[in-house]
Amino acid sequence: QKIKCFVAYVMRRTKMSKSEMIEDIETLIKANKDNDNCSVYWLADMIKEIVDSPDLKENEDATS
Repeated sequence: QKIKCFVAYVMRRTKMSKSEMIEDIETLIKANKDNDNCSVYWLADMIKEIVDSPDLKENEDATS
């Protein structure tokens, strides 16, 4: 069975703030909440990819 999931977040090329990280996770969850074809493991991997991003910054004002 082919798994169809929706990646509804944008991979950023700049540092990601806390609010941007939360927005990406919420968007990903909302896009797949009622999608019976989306694997729980795939969704967990996508959330982990966001959380483990090397592009996170500690606060809104940080530039690095």
